[in-house]
Amino acid sequence: MAEQPVKVGSFLTKAALDVCVDDKWLTWLYLVRKEEGSLDRCCSFLLPRDAKVHEVKKLLSEQYGCQQQQIKLSDGLNNCPVLHGPIFHETSATERKLNLIIAALDDRLEALYRMVSLSSVEERDRIMHFSLRARRPRQCPYDHDLDTEINEENERSFASLNLCCARCSTAHSPGYTIRIGDRFLAWFACSSCAECTFALCHRCLENDEGRPAVAPEDCHQALRDMAVALAFKRAEIACWFGGKGHLCGIPSVKWYHELGPKAYQVDDIRRNLPRDHPANVHQSTLILHPGACLRVVLSEDLQSVLSPEERDEIQVDQVREKGATCDDIIDLRNSLSQWSRSPLDVFSKINAFYQNRFPFYKTRCGDQSEAYITCKLISFHEEGAVFRVDASIDDGDY
Repeated sequence: MAEQPVKVGSFLTKAALDVCVDDKWLTWLYLVRKEEGSLDRCCSFLLPRDAKVHEVKKLLSEQYGCQQQQIKLSDGLNNCPVLHGPIFHETSATERKLNLIIAALDDRLEALYRMVSLSSVEERDRIMHFSLRARRPRQCPYDHDLDTEINEENERSFASLNLCCARCSTAHSPGYTIRIGDRFLAWFACSSCAECTFALCHRCLENDEGRPAVAPEDCHQALRDMAVALAFKRAEIACWFGGKGHLCGIPSVKWYHELGPKAYQVDDIRRNLPRDHPANVHQSTLILHPGACLRVVLSEDLQSVLSPEERDEIQVDQVREKGATCDDIIDLRNSLSQWSRSPLDVFSKINAFYQNRFPFYKTRCGDQSEAYITCKLISFHEEGAVFRVDASIDDGDY
């Protein structure tokens, strides 16, 4: 049985509603809700001509008592995803038909999105939308022309930016200019959009042919892959954070890509960033999302050195309800080092094994080098991550 229509502006009389539709103030949106094991159910809405997709999702979430990230809309004719921008592409449109699916909510996936600064549903839809469409040459994904010239009026505003080329990933400062006659030209600089952070350096701009729409088979899966790739970079930093060779400084996740979260595209992250910038990784930074499984395995060398009881004590395979931070990985390395406070003393075995194997490594003072514990990220996915603990030895004190 069909659902009753839901009319925006139902406080108006039927005659007034008809006038609004005839005068193109409001437009009909017809939705067909697809559900497994039951008949399709239909509903309809009267919407303003300039209604946006995220506004419709908010309306539907209130209507059906679900969250916006559960709502998936697709075109009723070709079943293409409807993700971002206006619902009605043409101002003369009298109606539009869409398919509606309310998917189950994956708490673990949502935790992953929050961890990599993709908690905004509108931001996710924007990324998926532009992954399905082409970009015109010398324009940003929003079809805005790029500023290719710097004059006296905008030179100061350009100089305050630290942009990164979306194609070659090279960071530039548009403030470096040369003057030719009455014109100020950016030298080794970026041409950027005045309304977003998209930028191309001059070399890439000259050869820019746009971006063809290489549509993924499933844009939702492509977004998951992006979130996993970002999380992988964070977890990789945790493997060496605070270890040998990391003397000081705050490492950052570098994500130079035409499509990606805005939080990672604001500035050139190799320059000074606020301490709480989402691209920075601190000891308290979450590197494994809540609900994911943390698995720790030992290398073949360590397995040959340690007893079965010692191996079982070190190896981990558990679901972390609160996730894991960079500090947790540091504690994992320290638990096997010479500074370990654990009653399980395994470092002496590991150190003796590597010193016997590589006796020629010396410190600056001429003493025999000591081994140190290393950690490597083997895999990262929605369900969890696998870290491999190993040891190494080399010259030097750092």
